Amino acid sequence: MTYFADLAPYSYSPVPGSFPKLLHVGWLEAGHAVPAGAVDAESTDRLARLCAYAKVAVTRGRYRCHLPQCPTPFATVVVDGDDIGLGAAEIWLPGPGGVWYAAPDLIYHYVTEHDYRPPDEFLVAIHSEDAGKFTETEWRALIRADRAAQDPD
Repeated sequence: MTYFADLAPYSYSPVPGSFPKLLHVGWLEAGHAVPAGAVDAESTDRLARLCAYAKVAVTRGRYRCHLPQCPTPFATVVVDGDDIGLGAAEIWLPGPGGVWYAAPDLIYHYVTEHDYRPPDEFLVAIHSEDAGKFTETEWRALIRADRAAQDPD
């Protein structure tokens, strides 16, 4: 996977033009520091559901974890008895003030296996009423509409 610093403007998969309100979270890679800290069980469970059922930017291949001493490089998440593979998609979440967050679905693995602690604002966003609500097509339409409102030319 590619490394991006938490809260850096999104630049991984094609989004029409630049969109600085979409921010990276959880794009970890060996050789970079991993912000560590506890994540409560309710947030971990919510993150599991989002990574299992709210996927966007799905790819054909599957990334594996490249962090040191990884016990399960090809990660999965079990939700409602379903064992769902991770590493081939992202989750996008709305945040406060028109900011949105983009995380690889491996973020669940990073939290549960590597003690990664996402930024606090992301942890708040996973509990929002709109988290997991939009399809990829709807997200891209929102991005285009927001960009048009900001730059009417």
